Amino acid sequence: MSGTARARFIIKDCVITSKGAFRGRYLATLGSFLILVSCTDNGVGVYSAVLDQEFTLQLGHSVTVEGENLLLTFTDVPEDSRCPQDVMCVWEGNGRVAMKIDNPVLGTKVFSLNTTLQPKKFPYLQYEVELKGLSPYPRSDYHIRKRDYVATFVIAKN
Repeated sequence: MSGTARARFIIKDCVITSKGAFRGRYLATLGSFLILVSCTDNGVGVYSAVLDQEFTLQLGHSVTVEGENLLLTFTDVPEDSRCPQDVMCVWEGNGRVAMKIDNPVLGTKVFSLNTTLQPKKFPYLQYEVELKGLSPYPRSDYHIRKRDYVATFVIAKN
């Protein structure tokens, strides 16, 4: 097996701002090791992200883009029809996230992104917001609470 081993994190009230940089204090697993991730926010639940780097955002939280005049907020999950991982389905289903992006000069835009259907990306000014994933993944024996949703995004500059 070739390639680099990757860790998978579910991080509450915390975002990954770049490779190896986190904000918040949480326990996470890396292989068979348990590690403590420690960092801070700005005191109001707004975190920062880096262009072209994946970051994770919990429902109801916002992220600013370092060096840019943008604020991205994950506002809702109005649809989650994804096929539960323990069920065989005819169609994989779709998760849709509602988002808000703010620029102090141009105002606010509200949009939705999807896990399966289009659009998966949203163009805004010279930027593009892309939904990379939504977790947790549904199971037939568990109802996902809204507050448990965490989405992974990338913001790129064109």
